[in-house]
Amino acid sequence: MNSVKSNQKPVCNEKYVYAGLTTGEVIKVQPQSRKIMWITDVYRASNMTGGASMVDIVAPLVIHKNAVFAGGLGDAFCKINAISGTKQWCVDISVAEPFVITENYAFVVSTDNYLYAIANNNGDIFWRTEIEQQIAPKYEKGTIFVGKMQINAENGKKIK
Repeated sequence: MNSVKSNQKPVCNEKYVYAGLTTGEVIKVQPQSRKIMWITDVYRASNMTGGASMVDIVAPLVIHKNAVFAGGLGDAFCKINAISGTKQWCVDISVAEPFVITENYAFVVSTDNYLYAIANNNGDIFWRTEIEQQIAPKYEKGTIFVGKMQINAENGKKIK
């Protein structure tokens, strides 16, 4: 029996609510009218035809500068335009843990036991480094903390 643990909750931003769904989609709703503004898939299309068995959006959504960052178990971490719902880019990694968005990068722990630094502007993977455990990263003054590991945010090299 498979199950997925998630502490994800809808995110309110200005007059809208954004939520990740178990179907691998992100939805934007205007709560007063209950009008759905858009729904966007956050998974690789091939996963729906026999790839991943789960596409749940389990990592909390992050809204940063008119963009919604979302990751799911269907091998996709995406940047979505918060106004239109258009995917700006997606990276083929599965995400179950909360992630960190900084000015230039998304720092994402993937289910493949790597920490990725992904460029916010185009989705390019700047670096990746192997981690000891899947746990939400924290960012502080140029250092990424993943559990007891400390990683240089500029180059992905382990500090300790």
